[in-house]
Amino acid sequence: MGFNPRWLVTWNFYDPDELIKHQEEIKKLYGHGSRYGLKDQELWNIVNRQKWIKKRRRDIFKIYADTRKICNTEMKIFYGVKRFNRLDKYQIQPMLYFHEMGKARNQYHCHHVLSDVPDINDKESLSDLFNKKIRKKTKCISGWKKIDVRPIYDQEDLMGYLTKETNIRHVSLDPYSKLIDKETRMVI
Repeated sequence: MGFNPRWLVTWNFYDPDELIKHQEEIKKLYGHGSRYGLKDQELWNIVNRQKWIKKRRRDIFKIYADTRKICNTEMKIFYGVKRFNRLDKYQIQPMLYFHEMGKARNQYHCHHVLSDVPDINDKESLSDLFNKKIRKKTKCISGWKKIDVRPIYDQEDLMGYLTKETNIRHVSLDPYSKLIDKETRMVI
């Protein structure tokens, strides 16, 4: 149907545990009896925000909204899109997003399938673009874990891998952030 997948990009969403800094409050000789805690941080504000973000990371519709923001950032950087209601003026390649829980079953992560990206032909430059520029422009991507970029060699096995968690209760394909239709340039 005109979609030739070339890159598989995988990222994890931001987790509130990334900001917790344990500091030594009481220092004892040789470390025996030392006490660690959250010395200069507002503990109760952190706890409420952590609960809110963790709840958000388990809700698939909130994940769809965050992925939509990442998709918009990609279209601005890759294709120079300024107005998202006039995507018919731009030559945007199809993009697909798939969400799955992973082995721990506590938080979603995203697999993003891209076709050709303008002015980028190698893995290192695309990885640098995602890890440095796109991560800084979006707050919902994890700051700890590296964004993984891989070239796609086998297209038949790719769809089996991306839809392995699809069942009657969960569809892995993101229905809101995908960009497929080349003729009308509609983003659903």
